[in-house]
Formats: sequence, structure tokens, C-alpha cells
Amino acid sequence: MLAAVTGLSAPGSRIAVDHLEATADDRPAMRSTADVVRRMGANLTSTVDSPVQWLAAHGWRTTVSRVPALGERYGRPLPGYVDLAASNATALVAAVR
Repeated sequence: MLAAVTGLSAPGSRIAVDHLEATADDRPAMRSTADVVRRMGANLTSTVDSPVQWLAAHGWRTTVSRVPALGERYGRPLPGYVDLAASNATALVAAVR
């Protein structure tokens, strides 16, 4: 998908993707989320280990926002019961071509 989008993107194009690092795979919260997603017929998998590196290597300028910091920035801090380790392993990757 990233290769196709890159091939179709003009200078100034923007893309945003969410990325879950493998460090969160064994967290109970992520296992529960993955189970729910599977029951809906989808899967939480990535074919790119590092979308930041992939995008940078293909001409994109990237920024990364971790979910807890992103929530704080928008005045929506995560509730205290949220698994911060899993949340910090989840990122919004935004890029400009």
C-alpha cells in the first residue's frame, strides 16, 4: 500500500498511518484488542517494521506522535486504567512528500 501511495503522490502530498510496535504485542490490552479485531474479520498486522524508515527512504518527511502525548496535546489525556506501555508503542505517523 505504501509503495502504491508513494507512486501516486505529488510533491506536497500528505499521508497519516497508525503503527503499533511489536513491543506491545504481548501486552494484555493489545491481546484483547487484537481478539476483538479478529472477531470482526480483520487483523492487526503490519508488513513494514518501521513505517518511519520506509517512508523516509522513499522521499517522505515524517513526524511521529505517541498516543499518550497526542491525547495530551488535544486536551484528551488517557484514563488512568490504560496500559501506558501499550499506548506508548502506538503511534500516529504523519508524512509529507
